[in-house]
Amino acid sequence: VLKRTYDDVDWMEEGGESSRNAAARGLALLEELWSRPEQHAAVVTHGNLLSLLIREYEPSFGYEEWTKLSNPDVYVLERQRPDAGLSTIRRIWTD
Repeated sequence: VLKRTYDDVDWMEEGGESSRNAAARGLALLEELWSRPEQHAAVVTHGNLLSLLIREYEPSFGYEEWTKLSNPDVYVLERQRPDAGLSTIRRIWTD
């Protein structure tokens, strides 16, 4: 079932949420954080939503990559040019 949510971002279980909707919810939070005056923020989430957010910045990130996430795992998202929306994401957790 989880693999299906990566293959079809609009599919959802009854009473659930699609990957597209979950990613939009997460991205809205990131936008809210970027509008704040603080220079840094920490966002803590579960692996599924983390993988959807990573996928927004690295489109090749999918189900297979999700299976390789460790628990815990840590990624850094840096906004390079807010005016252009350019960002980089990188894993900093070492197993």
